[in-house]
Amino acid sequence: MTSADWSKAPFEEARDLGTNQSGMRQFNERVVLQIIRRAGSMPKADIARISNLSAQTVSVIINQLLDDELLIKQEKIKGKIGQPSVPIALNQHGAYSIGISIDRHQLEMVLIGFTGEIMNRTAQTYPYPDPQFIFPLIQHSIDFISRSIPAERRDRLTGIGIAAPSFIVGKWEEQLDAPPDIMAQWKNVDIRAQVSKPSGPPVFLAKDSTAACLGELMFGSGLDFPNFLYIFVGPFIGGGGVLNGALYPGVFGNAGAIGSIPLPVFDDKGRLAGFKQLVDLASLTLLEEKLAPLGLDIDQALADDSGKAQGLIDDWCDVAAPSIAQAVASACAVIDFDGIIIDGAMPRWLLDALVEKIAAAMDGLSLDGVVRPWIRNGTIGAKAPILGSALLPLYSNFVPNGIPLLTLPE
Repeated sequence: MTSADWSKAPFEEARDLGTNQSGMRQFNERVVLQIIRRAGSMPKADIARISNLSAQTVSVIINQLLDDELLIKQEKIKGKIGQPSVPIALNQHGAYSIGISIDRHQLEMVLIGFTGEIMNRTAQTYPYPDPQFIFPLIQHSIDFISRSIPAERRDRLTGIGIAAPSFIVGKWEEQLDAPPDIMAQWKNVDIRAQVSKPSGPPVFLAKDSTAACLGELMFGSGLDFPNFLYIFVGPFIGGGGVLNGALYPGVFGNAGAIGSIPLPVFDDKGRLAGFKQLVDLASLTLLEEKLAPLGLDIDQALADDSGKAQGLIDDWCDVAAPSIAQAVASACAVIDFDGIIIDGAMPRWLLDALVEKIAAAMDGLSLDGVVRPWIRNGTIGAKAPILGSALLPLYSNFVPNGIPLLTLPE
């Protein structure tokens, strides 16, 4: 199943997680794997109870997954009534995935194992994204990072995930001092086709904020909400959507494109002066522009303890927060989200301040007819897009799309 197919995956209710009907072995295997991934490790009996599968079905599935080396047995738990139980866990080396993030000034690549930890990483910076430079670099980096997988396990590379902004050309042309003819090449580039090889692993493509949303869904605060809007504040602002516990990229891959929401802007006298998109009111690029007269880049300013840039940072927050709050209210009027998760390429103190101001701005909005969602910080930060890109193949191959990521009993 490719990333474009996720939007067509059926949604199942949480009460019927598994099925004992024949022909559903792969689905049931994914249910079992997801339970173990969520718990870290768990004995067979508990897996059967949570999955609503029979003990015999679970035993057969787990024995097969052990033979396939996707699972491993841990030390027996002794000291309880009855026979010692044997927790079952994911095998870190049971499957591998490569993630690629194409950004304005950097190409980053990671190798992750089956449990999601980063096992190897490469990065290359550049002044602007030239496709004639980037795609040969990607092929070289794939070859290099693949060699870090033990030779006897390289057939366990399940795929390559790519995260890239949905508007590589449009907005970047406005910001980067790059030759227009080079940037124009992106208009005709099929990123997936450029990376795919006939005999290579499958390639999955998603916008960077959708990939970041997947990272939060599988390893962050997303486990607490079956339906949430994810917002990532970076050089641009974007997002992703989760419905019924499953990533929902949309028919065209643009679900959660919160940066495109138009918002009214007013002049000093409170008169309507027109409309701007959220991306033009609440992105780190705007903060960069504010900081430029001080001679500070954004990384220097956010790490500066002198307070030299604090006033400009506060000014940025005072515009970005109410703009994001208005966009959240509009999104919740369309889809009844349980929660809003906000993360970004910024230090934790700035994210805390931004989320606090967004929540305060929500207090001042008229939300009649809309249930105010929970607003929560993301947990992954700047690495969410690259982690999410690497999770794309694992999500497609091993997660039971369309059912909630399981909330386990305490």
